[in-house]
Amino acid sequence: MIRRPPRSTQGVSSAASDVYKRQSQVISSSIIWWYVSKSDDSMALACRPSILIADEPTTALDVTIQAQILVLMMSLSAQKGDAAILLITHDLAVVAETCDRVIVMYGGQVQEIASVDELFKNPLHPYTKALFKSRPEIRTQGRLSSIKGTVPNPYMQPKGCSFEPRCEVAMDICKKKVPGFFDLGEHLVSCWKYSDEEGL
Repeated sequence: MIRRPPRSTQGVSSAASDVYKRQSQVISSSIIWWYVSKSDDSMALACRPSILIADEPTTALDVTIQAQILVLMMSLSAQKGDAAILLITHDLAVVAETCDRVIVMYGGQVQEIASVDELFKNPLHPYTKALFKSRPEIRTQGRLSSIKGTVPNPYMQPKGCSFEPRCEVAMDICKKKVPGFFDLGEHLVSCWKYSDEEGL
């Protein structure tokens, strides 16, 4: 990360002041900032890490560059053999193309864990289902489906399930208790809908 130098140069040597001025000219350039943001992915890949944490690596990139970045990431993993990639993204298409296993999160909490094939074939958590339902498809006509309400304030989380205020199948227990994880074979789901305690 490039940080802006302090604005004040009072008490700083002439040489340091000159450096500050040159840095300010470079950093203030939108072109340089654009270059830095786009080159972050390449610099990370050049280090050939054993684990790569990629937080929205394809955001704000055109489709061609997106594909190149993803190919680089996959080739890194294949070349090293033991290299793992932790991909953080909201793009379900990227997930489908690159991931083996998926953790779905909402409000800072894990909601569902499954293999990518199983998740796309059979999403179980109400939030996961709502995500897939809101995807545009070729046959989609009229308005796209959306999830009602807004994401909760992280400092004012609901007492129970974080998705309860927006959930279409919420029950009374969802407002009172945070669900644990229920093992449904190929899925781990944090939802009272899949528990014997749903009537409490």
